Amino acid sequence: MLVNHFIKTLVAKANSLGVNSLLDVGCGEGFILERIISSGFDPDCVCGVDISKMAINFAHKRLKEVDFKISDARSLVCKSNSYDLVLCNEVLEHTEEFEKIIKELLRVSKQYVLISVPWEPLFSYCNLFFGKNATKLGRDTEHVNFWSKKSLAHLVATFNIEVVFHKIVFPWQLLLLKLP
Repeated sequence: MLVNHFIKTLVAKANSLGVNSLLDVGCGEGFILERIISSGFDPDCVCGVDISKMAINFAHKRLKEVDFKISDARSLVCKSNSYDLVLCNEVLEHTEEFEKIIKELLRVSKQYVLISVPWEPLFSYCNLFFGKNATKLGRDTEHVNFWSKKSLAHLVATFNIEVVFHKIVFPWQLLLLKLP
């Protein structure tokens, strides 16, 4: 139920922007792209990138109309200012090089960057409540970053970029950035 509400909110925000091109960085198996496309979102160009060849192969089998590429988010295989909207969902918490990734997201975007990360400490509390990662007090074993709303806002402020939207969609947070 929480995941569905989160994805609905993300899809609604992406649809509201009226963009013609979309890049999903860290697209995995393409589940979010599938939801965006099935919602009626019809840009001229849709691309998904992920570091996992297996994930990209799976995504391509499901979404033939999407251009999928294997790419590391720290050094994207895209030209600068290539996409109206760049998504990066549930990626930044997995790497110590999150600043490098944010710079890449901003580099390849023409207009908007939409980021999601877990909302800490509530995300960990939810895990703990459901008995997940109990020995680590609910902290996900694959996460190396744990952002509160305030700490994520502080991080983004260092990039001197306009924050259009920063919303908690329990237990995640969505952040929409607009390029000048």
